[in-house]
Amino acid sequence: SNNHTKMKKHVYFFAIGILLFSLQVEAQQTKSARKKKMAKSAISFGIQGGLNVSSVTNAKPNSYGDNNFSQNSKPGFNLGVFAEIPIIAMIHFQPEINYSMKGFRANTDQGMLTRSYNFIDVPLLVKFYPIPHFYVFLGPQLSVKLSTTDSWTINTPDFTKYERRNNDINQLYAGLALGIGVDVTSHLIFNAGYSADFTNTYKYSGDDTPPFRNQVINIRAGYRF
Repeated sequence: SNNHTKMKKHVYFFAIGILLFSLQVEAQQTKSARKKKMAKSAISFGIQGGLNVSSVTNAKPNSYGDNNFSQNSKPGFNLGVFAEIPIIAMIHFQPEINYSMKGFRANTDQGMLTRSYNFIDVPLLVKFYPIPHFYVFLGPQLSVKLSTTDSWTINTPDFTKYERRNNDINQLYAGLALGIGVDVTSHLIFNAGYSADFTNTYKYSGDDTPPFRNQVINIRAGYRF
């Protein structure tokens, strides 16, 4: 009948309308998801800083020919910038440039020695996210020494404060950095790390130039833009 044919046409056009509407909604959702994915996978930049607790490896009682040599850790701070580059969802690449205070303190025959270094560290880190918001990181680190200063508790003018044997101390260092961290929010991050040099502090080793190597434990907070 005529009415039956009209009804079929209405149902047909209604079905086509629903289909077109569904396709439009799906297209918008896909576009939105794609934008979110692109935003999430974009390169981001940030700043970070925190506390250093530094010391040296290979320290022993007769370091510097001093039988009373006893090492203690030295506090300092670090401050730097980073870029975060997503490779895949779980793996990111993060190069950094950090100013870092290192060194050690030690009891010696001549009193308390405080060795202070100023460094620029350039770690090239790979971040792995085993679960959302939590990551571990590992990578090589290149360090450039800016200055070395020794301070002594004794009052002899020659030992009050001076640049320590800079010609005998290496300028460039290769090392390793590793640690763990958490993304508290999309912007706020916290991490704790350890770094150690593969390069000896001194160019040559001997009785008064032990094969020291720097090591640092750090705790940092950062902001990702």
